[in-house]
Amino acid sequence: MTVFESPLHGRVDIQALENGVWVTYIADATGITIRRGGSRDGLGIKTDVGLCTFTLRDRQDPLHGGTFTPGQPVRIQTSTGPLFTGRIVDIASAYPLDKQHARTAARVTVTVCDAVQIHTTTPRYGCQIAQGFETFESRINRLASSAQAPIDVPVVGSPRGVYAF
Repeated sequence: MTVFESPLHGRVDIQALENGVWVTYIADATGITIRRGGSRDGLGIKTDVGLCTFTLRDRQDPLHGGTFTPGQPVRIQTSTGPLFTGRIVDIASAYPLDKQHARTAARVTVTVCDAVQIHTTTPRYGCQIAQGFETFESRINRLASSAQAPIDVPVVGSPRGVYAF
């Protein structure tokens, strides 16, 4: 496998929602990492929380006027649409010394979690249904009514494609 490294400027954008406006941070980013996944857990499938980590140079330093806050919406945008959406869960800063220029530059590392974290930590009680039977669509609609994050629910009775080529 060959890995090609190329600049992301112009292809990917880091955006945070600030006062109702998406503000871009790609010009100050030194790196972006996105990790998602899942695994088999017995008969079921376990979905892992998606994490996005990016580092900014001299921007959004929490000790010097940074405005990022936990829970703030962030998205990684491409020309075809969002690549990752989530909310900030951690902001850490470091101040390495640039010996060549004899100055320190803040390196702010921001960690963002996707909505899987919210959905997996929401307790659900009761599994008995009055009708005795529940379709997939009606169950998802019922569970989505108490979700803490937005969900695009399937339409009840709509045809489902099992295979698509």
